[in-house]
Amino acid sequence: MDSVASVQSRSRNFGKLLLSGLLFELVWFLCVVSPGTALLTIVTLCNLLFHLWFFDLTGPGAGGIRGALRTLVWVAVVTVSGCVMDSLLFRFGLFETSSQIVLLPVWLSLLWVNFALALRFAFHFLQRKFWVAALFGAIGGPASYLVGAKINASVSLAEPLGLSLAILAGLWTVYLPVVMQCAKAPVFRR
Repeated sequence: MDSVASVQSRSRNFGKLLLSGLLFELVWFLCVVSPGTALLTIVTLCNLLFHLWFFDLTGPGAGGIRGALRTLVWVAVVTVSGCVMDSLLFRFGLFETSSQIVLLPVWLSLLWVNFALALRFAFHFLQRKFWVAALFGAIGGPASYLVGAKINASVSLAEPLGLSLAILAGLWTVYLPVVMQCAKAPVFRR
């Protein structure tokens, strides 16, 4: 039977993880609705600093400076890998835009920073089961791009839409489980 302290600790931890997920959703929405604004950079930096403080630097079980450094390395790796993937999707025509893309738009890069934080904290449970991460990737990846393209008309998915979504589903079915398996490496471990 669980002790009261154990139940309270799990409840507190769940609340922190829920807050991390809600922050991701809020920042994702801001990135999609207001691309190209300095506000996104400030909000992303604040979100990063908040996560470092709230999860790595305070409270019982916090990783301290070492945990914060591991989080920063994690964010860098996920952001770079995600930006490379999105850049390739633009290059190969899966994403379309009215302007010439040389580099990935800043708002998409900032979205990856925020997603990396969500994977580390709110969605860390995806490390436990490969197939759950694959399912989340297969559904959540394409859904996120589709909703983002509907809200922000500056980027659209190539036609036929069903084929674009199928390609994204395939990519994300592989990408998310691989990234979450990498999270188990000692350099990233919380």
